[in-house]
Amino acid sequence: MVRGLYTAASGMLARDGQINVIANNLANVNTTGFKRDETIFREFPKYLQQRLNDDVMLTDKGLIDFMPPVGLLGTGVTVDEIFTEFQQGDLYETGNKCDAALWGDGFFAIQTPTGERYTRNGNFTLNQNGELVTMQGYKVLDINNQPINVAYQDFTITPDGSVYIRQDTANTYLTKLKIVQFENKRALKKIGENFYEPTEYSGAMSLSPKDVEVRQSYVEKANVNIVKEMVLMIEVNRAYELNHRLIRNYDELAGKAVNEVGRL
Repeated sequence: MVRGLYTAASGMLARDGQINVIANNLANVNTTGFKRDETIFREFPKYLQQRLNDDVMLTDKGLIDFMPPVGLLGTGVTVDEIFTEFQQGDLYETGNKCDAALWGDGFFAIQTPTGERYTRNGNFTLNQNGELVTMQGYKVLDINNQPINVAYQDFTITPDGSVYIRQDTANTYLTKLKIVQFENKRALKKIGENFYEPTEYSGAMSLSPKDVEVRQSYVEKANVNIVKEMVLMIEVNRAYELNHRLIRNYDELAGKAVNEVGRL
């Protein structure tokens, strides 16, 4: 009975963690470049259960049990991993030349107060110095790890990430956006503000990947489907309530065992 109580409790804890992940996905449905998270569960080891006091028959080949094993007993579940799904989000045209979206696997490199970080959020603007920055004021980096200063001039970003400034009647090459790709992007760590940082498992970083295209005056929407998230939320809540009901039943059975069976 106590083992079943712990099993149901582990199910509640696991579902509670999943609900938090779904709630975060829904909260960021309008966040540019946001990538939804998914919860992966891992079950605890199962134990083979057999009947007690069953008759057996001794033969020349050994003992034969007339009753087969009852089966496997589950002992609970836990959250094994919360991983990020990097499926491409839809692109939305803003008409703002500072905005840029990535089509394909890749990240913009941004200089933050804690060092260089990476994002899919290309909702940029210009600071007082005419430098391309994020909405938090962090500088967008070029391939030389320098800020991109367009000096408030008309500029164009080509699909390969090159930045050109319009001078007189001609376009003059200025620099190129630093766009990076990781060997194992699934191992990147979310650190808040829609930024990622590499880990020891994310693998080597490569510059200017060929399978990535930059779309100026576009931003990438979050890859969150509201309907699917809401349906999943309902399913998880029902599973949580079921585990809660099991715990309550185990508690009632334990109470009867103490107050009624003990009396006999």
